Amino acid sequence: MKKLLFIICFILCGCSTINETVSAKTKAEQLDIQTAFVRKDFKPVGHVRTEYDRVCFLFDLFCTKSYFIQDDLIEQAKSMGANEVIDVVVDRSKTPLIWLWIYSREEVKANGLAVLLTPEDLSRGKK
Repeated sequence: MKKLLFIICFILCGCSTINETVSAKTKAEQLDIQTAFVRKDFKPVGHVRTEYDRVCFLFDLFCTKSYFIQDDLIEQAKSMGANEVIDVVVDRSKTPLIWLWIYSREEVKANGLAVLLTPEDLSRGKK
């Protein structure tokens, strides 16, 4: 019985380490996919950042405020002369779940890059 259990464990562990190696050329031939690359021209304007501090009580039923990360970042970008925000990174820090039924505190920090998207004619040098 112990030998049978050992053999089953050995087979299951051996199967999990099998990897398939396929070259990109082979994968493209199998799928027959053509990718259209779109060139997006933009001019970096600056970094935008926003922070929120939110407190909730009783299983997050009663909270102090809500936040809209993308809207706030775009508003900051517009004040800098940009019209879009890319590469947004959001960091969240929350109270451990054991305290969730009484009190919950969440800190959110968001960073992004404000850019000015340029029309296609300007990127080619035509004015």
